Amino acid sequence: MSPAESLPPVRTVTTDYFGTKVGDPYRYFEEKGNAEVEKWAKAESESTLAALATMPDRAKIAKLIEAAGESQGDRVGWILEPAVEHYFFLMRRQSDEIELLFEQKPGGKPVLVLDPRKIVSGTGAPVTVKSFSVSPDLKKLAVAITSGGGENASLHVIDLADGRISEGPFERARWGSAQWLPDSTGFFYNRLQKLGPEADPLQTFQKSMVHFHRVGTPESEDRVVFGMGVNADVMVRAEDIVFAYPAGSSGWMVSENETGVSNDYIFHITRLEDVLSGKPSWRKLTDRSDLASGIKVHGDHVYLLSRKDAPNGKIVRMPVNGDAKMEDVFKAPRGVILDFAVRTDGMYVRVLDGGPSKLLRLPWKSMDKAETISLPEEGKIWIHDGNEAYGDREGVGFTLGSWTRPSKLMRVKGGQTKAELADLPQLQDP
Repeated sequence: MSPAESLPPVRTVTTDYFGTKVGDPYRYFEEKGNAEVEKWAKAESESTLAALATMPDRAKIAKLIEAAGESQGDRVGWILEPAVEHYFFLMRRQSDEIELLFEQKPGGKPVLVLDPRKIVSGTGAPVTVKSFSVSPDLKKLAVAITSGGGENASLHVIDLADGRISEGPFERARWGSAQWLPDSTGFFYNRLQKLGPEADPLQTFQKSMVHFHRVGTPESEDRVVFGMGVNADVMVRAEDIVFAYPAGSSGWMVSENETGVSNDYIFHITRLEDVLSGKPSWRKLTDRSDLASGIKVHGDHVYLLSRKDAPNGKIVRMPVNGDAKMEDVFKAPRGVILDFAVRTDGMYVRVLDGGPSKLLRLPWKSMDKAETISLPEEGKIWIHDGNEAYGDREGVGFTLGSWTRPSKLMRVKGGQTKAELADLPQLQDP
């Protein structure tokens, strides 16, 4: 069969994106249960496997790859650290096909907290933990679970003391994790709109809203606190993805409009108590022209990652309670600033310098004197940040990855400049 004969038929669907018409020749491939698509995909798979089966030493190579994978151990994924060296993390064990959720207390061993298959049935398709967050008092877990291979998720609240599902499911909780109040009495979460039976499915991810749920109250009492048409003085577009969360223990609350594909977030800020009372007065901090993509509150200032007039990124700040202009705080001597985290001992900044990453700390009293964190080897860094309500902590955790070596789970203690292995299950060299 020639390549042209194996191609599926073209059925172009044209969509008008604000005046620009884009044609999609295979839109029907997105239809679940389409018998024609399934037949074509099955034929392609069988043809490919038949061709691969003729390759010499394929079985031998496959066994070598499998043995190398099994020699590495259990693989840790997304990590939250709500208290110093008290971890919650996803881990895929060698003997399992999906990630499970574990807790590890300081000096302890991993303890299984959640197997999502015991909550949601996948009907033959994968069941996965989409996101999770732990209340600051370490008593409750909010976990979003997907099933059936879909992009949607249902949010469940679980009591960590006994593993009991106490609330939920909250359906259509697709984007982000639940953002807890500092006192653990409630959380904010993004929720997709509920479409009617005749609605266009392409509108599924439009007009999402931020809801607030008070623990112990029925879902029907949840309030919408941010989104399109919610606040008269805040402009939100239908296509914006919106979030809102407490800024640590500062008493402030931040909201963001983002597109999911560009670093030009719109940030607003207001007092948390005003949101809870239903009378917020959102103040705009950035517009899309500011090219901002990260925000933190520390002390009397708001800190932002901006690319306005700085393609490689810069950290700027402004007073949290006022309309003063942005003030430049830090530009990397070389490389691109990717993101940053705020801790009591300073600001940690992740910089891409060529291929590898660097981790810098800017002490609060001398932010112009960046300290380079010493790493055991070169690699790419992902900072373990997460729920903004976890309060003041020192030091930071991160994953150090590489194409040629197993990822290492690292930690920098407050005031130190040398990273060390975190007390977590580590992959081994095969």
